[in-house]
Amino acid sequence: MYLEEGQKAAQAPAGYITLFWDYFTAGNFQLPVTRFVLDILKYYKFHIS
Repeated sequence: MYLEEGQKAAQAPAGYITLFWDYFTAGNFQLPVTRFVLDILKYYKFHIS
């Protein structure tokens, strides 16, 4: 989901969190995701997008 014009990153809608793309790409930060973590995310219907 992209921000609309004039919207701030801190104003994420209910059920969403803000992740900064540059933090993950330029900083080479990676989330350690195991099969267990994926199963938990799937069980609780939590999507990282």
